[in-house]
Amino acid sequence: MRNLTLILCGIALVGSVASGVMFFLIGNSKQRLHNQIVESQAEVASLEHNLGKAKEDSAALSTRLHQLDADLGATKNTLDETQFANDELSAALERAEADRVQSIADSAQARTELREAQTKLIQIRDSMAGSISPQQAMHYRQIIVDLESKVGEMENDLAQIKNAAQPEFISSRAYHAQTVRVGPRNAFVVINYGKSHGALPNQRFEIKRGLDVLAIVEISDLTENYSVAQVLPETLSGNLRKGDAAIITP
Repeated sequence: MRNLTLILCGIALVGSVASGVMFFLIGNSKQRLHNQIVESQAEVASLEHNLGKAKEDSAALSTRLHQLDADLGATKNTLDETQFANDELSAALERAEADRVQSIADSAQARTELREAQTKLIQIRDSMAGSISPQQAMHYRQIIVDLESKVGEMENDLAQIKNAAQPEFISSRAYHAQTVRVGPRNAFVVINYGKSHGALPNQRFEIKRGLDVLAIVEISDLTENYSVAQVLPETLSGNLRKGDAAIITP
């Protein structure tokens, strides 16, 4: 009986110790779980904060992207307008260059007509030096008045043509010495070789097409970028054309 009591007391003591150990383990586990929960809540709060910040950054980036798209569109429109303006300017320069060449050709033609009129006037005056009737003298005087009036008009036209040819337009094309205009009856040519290229009065050129020499010309008038050259009639062997090469003769 006494042994049984001791056994029961021992069992009770072991149970109490086991209970205490279990209580300690449970309490420790509960504390760890609590700490983990607190840490998890802190992490969740941090993630929520980061998520909110990420949403704000995303919204800011989206706004910035829309602004960049708008700026890009505006820049493209500006570039298109600039390109259009450049094309218009290039076309205007080409037209001005063509007008300039035409003015030089018109000037040379006017000078040719002026020389012809002056020659005719001299011939009429010489013919009047002989014995002529009063009626013929009156007739010739009227012709002289008409010719002098025409000469005055030609001189005015020539001055206007020279003034119109004053503005300088520099073409972007590569320079080649060649004819850019041919006068009536191959009387003269305009060459894109002027003072800026070293042209000199009375300088001579061979006008060639391929290997064929069509004429020899001599500079009579100079501008900054062009020269008017008279064709030497005895050297002309064919019709001259725009684009024929102009080669300086030795």
